[in-house]
Amino acid sequence: MKLATKGVEFALIRKAMPKSPVWAKRILPMTSTAAEGGSLWFVIAGVMAALGGKRGRRGAVEGLLAAAGASGVANAGLKRAIGRHRPSTGVGRFLVREAGRRPHSPSMPSSHAAVAAAFATGAGMAMPSAAAPLGAAAGLVGWSRVSNGRHYTSDVLVGLALGCAIGVVVHTVVGRLRPAARQAETAADDTAKTAAGAPTTNGQNGVRPHTDAASRSNAS
Repeated sequence: MKLATKGVEFALIRKAMPKSPVWAKRILPMTSTAAEGGSLWFVIAGVMAALGGKRGRRGAVEGLLAAAGASGVANAGLKRAIGRHRPSTGVGRFLVREAGRRPHSPSMPSSHAAVAAAFATGAGMAMPSAAAPLGAAAGLVGWSRVSNGRHYTSDVLVGLALGCAIGVVVHTVVGRLRPAARQAETAADDTAKTAAGAPTTNGQNGVRPHTDAASRSNAS
């Protein structure tokens, strides 16, 4: 059974190998390197926050929260629990290029893929106009991890599914917390306006003690 499964995995790795030398030797290795340590997603989050307005800032925050959650679940939880070894024996003959040091941590799920999908899902749900390019970037990261022999295809697929789930959870939780925070902020603003005698959010005027005292003085 294990031999049959490994044969299927090797066949999928062979299918994932890019035909174009540009993709094999430049784009995919650069993508995999850029995703190390989450650097790619920090840069994208910065661009979204700087250029995307309110939705961009919200997307950057939700994306990074989701990415952090996915990294923790994948690295500290599932990898240790599953304990699958990295592709090694026999996989080298399929690779066009294998750059960098081979990691020694367990293989499933791919934390790179999980983080990529989590960021893309969380940020894309908060900023729908960015969902397509973010999804493409996440897919590219997953592909790069197979093409450089760091993961089996199933590692990446599980990582992508995990990341998508965590991204949805983070977006949902943040969406539910936001109205409560907005209500608290509005109440604080109204309190300040009432003390200053300015109109509150519901259109009512605040208390103006000096004016009222002057009116009572004139009446007497």
